[in-house]
Amino acid sequence: MSEIKSIASKSYYVRVLFSCQVIFDKVKPDLIQTHYNWYITIEPNSGEYFINKDEFAGAMSAYEKYPGADLYTFRINETGVCGTI
Repeated sequence: MSEIKSIASKSYYVRVLFSCQVIFDKVKPDLIQTHYNWYITIEPNSGEYFINKDEFAGAMSAYEKYPGADLYTFRINETGVCGTI
């Protein structure tokens, strides 16, 4: 049963990421011109997004409006990646 829950949980988060990725891909061309290397946190159910120079400030604004929601943060650049490996 635990394995089933784990698979279901991963599947859910893949859907959240996919929904956020679709929104990000839609707004990225405009935002990359005006907010390059800023952060965008997306709430996938509403499609609302929060932009900020600070990664955590944008996420906090999103959590204040959507407490308990599953959000995803991208960096507004060509890849959307926030950090380095």
